Amino acid sequence: MVFYAALDMAAELDAENATLRCVIYLQREDMKFSSLDLSNFDDVLAHFKQMCLPFCNDTEKFKSIISLAGEMEGQPRDELHAVLRQVAEEIHRVLGSSMGYADQGDSEDQFLDVAEDALNCLNQASVRVKEALRSYHGVESDLAKFVKSINEDSCDLTPKGPSKYEVVG
Repeated sequence: MVFYAALDMAAELDAENATLRCVIYLQREDMKFSSLDLSNFDDVLAHFKQMCLPFCNDTEKFKSIISLAGEMEGQPRDELHAVLRQVAEEIHRVLGSSMGYADQGDSEDQFLDVAEDALNCLNQASVRVKEALRSYHGVESDLAKFVKSINEDSCDLTPKGPSKYEVVG
């Protein structure tokens, strides 16, 4: 009985550790926020790509989506730019709220909350990018069908880490 409890605890710690690694990665990428030109669509799109890419199961499909987004023009491009700018600002705000947690007693739970908020924000943004592309290219276009064919989990922004243990005995 104790052995199974230890396995459960190890699995939970692995998940928390993976989540904290996500926060560290996002914080490193967010350090570029101050030099990011939020008025430049290409810069904001590249920043979004760098934030999401490590969490994607199928990086080639995700790169295709980003490439298609980069080709958008007119009002849809402006609307997508506003979404991505808002995401960059929200991620920066969420990550900035974690400053000083290490000095407080219960920092681990607060970091996990920050990670969840940041990853949820990126996940919602990736869905909005796909929707914008489908809308821009028309529902029946080949590009829209390609975007629709991409599994929702092609960019799964949930922490990854070891989750299976072999039970011995």
